[in-house]
Amino acid sequence: MEILVSMNGGVLTEDYFLPYNTSEAPFVSFSGYPDADLPTPIATGGDLKKFVHNITLKGIMFGWVNPLPKKMVLGDPHWDCSNMSLYGTFPNFTSTCCLPNPNNVPEEDSISNVKMYDPLISPSDYRPRNTGNITISYDVLLTYPGSYLAQVTIENKDMLTRLDGWQLSWKWKRNEFIYQIKGAYTTVTGSSECLFGPQGKYHQGMDFSNVTNCQRYPTMIDLPPWRYNDSDVGRIPFCCRNGTIYPKMVNTSTYKAAFQMLVFKMPPDLDRFRLYSPHNFTLSSTNRLSHKYNCSEPFFVNPNEFPDPSGLTTNVTAVASWQVTCNITDSPVRKYCVSFSAYYNESVMPCRTCACGCPARSLGPPCSTSELALLMPQDALLQRYDNRTLKKLQWADKNHFVLPKTLPCGDYCGVNLNWHIPNQTRDKDAYNSRMTIINWDNMSYVNWYVAVKMNPAYAEFFDSDGYNVMTVGNDTLILMGNVNSSYLLEVTNKTHPGMHQGVLLFNQLMGMNQKVAMVIMSRSTSMVRSVLCLKGSWMILPLRRGTGRIQVVSFILFWVRSFLLL
Repeated sequence: MEILVSMNGGVLTEDYFLPYNTSEAPFVSFSGYPDADLPTPIATGGDLKKFVHNITLKGIMFGWVNPLPKKMVLGDPHWDCSNMSLYGTFPNFTSTCCLPNPNNVPEEDSISNVKMYDPLISPSDYRPRNTGNITISYDVLLTYPGSYLAQVTIENKDMLTRLDGWQLSWKWKRNEFIYQIKGAYTTVTGSSECLFGPQGKYHQGMDFSNVTNCQRYPTMIDLPPWRYNDSDVGRIPFCCRNGTIYPKMVNTSTYKAAFQMLVFKMPPDLDRFRLYSPHNFTLSSTNRLSHKYNCSEPFFVNPNEFPDPSGLTTNVTAVASWQVTCNITDSPVRKYCVSFSAYYNESVMPCRTCACGCPARSLGPPCSTSELALLMPQDALLQRYDNRTLKKLQWADKNHFVLPKTLPCGDYCGVNLNWHIPNQTRDKDAYNSRMTIINWDNMSYVNWYVAVKMNPAYAEFFDSDGYNVMTVGNDTLILMGNVNSSYLLEVTNKTHPGMHQGVLLFNQLMGMNQKVAMVIMSRSTSMVRSVLCLKGSWMILPLRRGTGRIQVVSFILFWVRSFLLL
């Protein structure tokens, strides 16, 4: 048994303390300290002190055994150290000759398919960039001996879905740690894991009080807007937006988020071109109502280009780039529904039964989750779903509607969108539709927007009053509140909802018999709730699922703080 007591010129690479019993592991790994790089004689001008490194070991040996190692190899697979020689009558000296390994290929991580960066990589080895709901770029901007500067960019590629309160986490491969971060912050700060780990043993001269995070699974969160001009943690383009990333077609200036990190590496990866990206990326939101994402493993892509920070009209190319693609795996909890009304019918087609899901247990009388919703008068829209029963019953009695044995449950939605066809036009050659957003939820929504997909009426839209409107593609309108109406207030006293109303104007070019079906849609299902004649004297309110060929208008409501309603 041999016990290693002390050493000069190096440190133990693994997480071991001195004195160390060498029989506890199949091998002992050393790294140079304080200089871990070994330059070539040509690079040092033949200076023997610079291209030769000595590690002196002192230890205690129990029993009569040969203290010489059985094998010596370099931790770099680019070198083959298979030839070992012993010298002396009783061997007291050994040497190993290491030659370049012609069979070496870029190192493959045992956990994922991510290869170590190779500075000689051929452009043909880069994979084409993928498209998904969210893409993440991990770019190494600068490299130093033992560290590198990386930028992480999150880009929203989805057409309509916004990401609010993003949280990004990953797993380090090689005991790396974040020394400094700008443009975001980690959920946990501190250096205790470094101080008592291999990082503290190797970087013995480092002041770890300045280290940001030493976790193997760090989690990053965006900064608030007021920290953007902070010279210590801000001043990174696309940062500091409370984690909100809009679709590019909705807002061309806020469809990205970015932050930069100074990452320190550990032996044997101290060479400036020995680079690994983290793996096991996880993208989530601070809001439980948002989508869930599944992210791929990072893969090599052609290095990204960035504007020159000096202000010159040129681009700077990253040293190495990886891409991660994240796709939506489920739909969030529905929080809104759509109702329909028109001047030529006194009844309102309400939201469908359990449009936002029905609770497993209800405190009120039993209700049916399968019965179709009851028609109701227009003033019932100003009452919450659980307070409309009496009005619905009175309306059914007045109009001689047949009631089911068990009344249908409510819609259980916090927000109701009502699409109404009024009997007034501003111009004889135009007609208008009025959309009202009624917030029965216990929270206010900032910077909300509504996506309305309509065909063929989309081609006839020409103006709006009460909304800022963006046209998208060939069939979609994006409706947003004006400067003074982008804040949808919460309900007060359970009786006074927050409301916003606006009017959409259309050209009167659609035929007299042109019908448009209003459909409440998710990504996988649709239910016809009403067929309205946008120009005419009639309105059909079917109480069954629609059949036949129909045109579709779908509504999607979005708001800040991770609420995407599909």
